[in-house]
Amino acid sequence: MGILHDYLERNGLSECEVSVLFLKLKIKSEQTEKSAAWTLFVELATRIATQELPDDSGVEKRALDSLYEFFKKSRDILVQHGRLAQNFSVIAVYAMNNVMRPFLAKWHRKNEVDKAFESVDECIKFRAELKELQKELIALAFCLGESAGLKPELTEKLLAKQS
Repeated sequence: MGILHDYLERNGLSECEVSVLFLKLKIKSEQTEKSAAWTLFVELATRIATQELPDDSGVEKRALDSLYEFFKKSRDILVQHGRLAQNFSVIAVYAMNNVMRPFLAKWHRKNEVDKAFESVDECIKFRAELKELQKELIALAFCLGESAGLKPELTEKLLAKQS
């Protein structure tokens, strides 16, 4: 089970059920919750956070910057909607602090202090760890999609790699 799943289960969020990969949980969904969830879903679904970064393309620094931008946007959405979207807030804050922050803190230091992205080996490690992070963030996207009122099939289509 993922850490997001474990946290949500421990805190008894239980209105609307969503299942994806290793994540199965329930969340409450009201209009403000739906609006906040949709806004964050769009931010998440359109970034490298949930989209493949092929080994032969992309730039690691830009991928890291996109994750930082998502973190900042998440904070803005929480400020705007969080007080009236408490279930959303629990999910978003937990994902930010316990899923994203450790990854961002680690790679921020590695990039800024250790110049990690100048090393091919470190770039390979970053991409491998990004793939693991993406599993949690894709699960979060399904959770947000369900909370926003999307059917899981539509969320899957929206997150699918476009050929």
